[in-house]
Amino acid sequence: MESTSSGGILIPDLFDGYEIPKWSLTAVDPVNESASLLRFGAKLLSLSVFVPFLLRNGKASQEAKIGRLLEHLRETKPNSKIGFVGFCWGGRFALTMNSQFDATVACHPSRVTFPQELQEINKPISFAVAETDHHYGAETAAETEKILKAKGVEVVVVVYKGVQHGWAIRANMADTDKKVAREKAREQVMTWFERHLVV
Repeated sequence: MESTSSGGILIPDLFDGYEIPKWSLTAVDPVNESASLLRFGAKLLSLSVFVPFLLRNGKASQEAKIGRLLEHLRETKPNSKIGFVGFCWGGRFALTMNSQFDATVACHPSRVTFPQELQEINKPISFAVAETDHHYGAETAAETEKILKAKGVEVVVVVYKGVQHGWAIRANMADTDKKVAREKAREQVMTWFERHLVV
């Protein structure tokens, strides 16, 4: 994603160089459900990837890393507005750390404790959600919008049809509908930040 204003974009390495193997994400993707023995074996094997990852990257450690970066940015750029966009794993922190930023965006967030983690949201927030997402689908998104609007929070929720969890970063670009949805989500993020962060 490029910057369309005088602002900049930082992509911090929250996982200290570790990357979840694509095969393990595919193994647990509900879109790829089948009853084969091979599929079952892949799911079991994926536990060897996810369990250590979850233990290493808990909520507290991730919020501490993001918090240190934010503190550095506030010190070095005191007159700047700062936003946060999180995809999947990072989407959760667009909610839990919303009050520390000027605006946030959550794209197909995962591992959100709902509705408790909506309580601290008090800054503008936008959601890009897949209709059939098992982590944060259309029903949860609708309830989110209702709760936040009742609190007086500026919120936009867009539910994308025909896509699944992870589409905004792992879309099958050969599928025209998924490619279009991904581009629309990108525009949603850029428009939100241009509206709330451009000084």
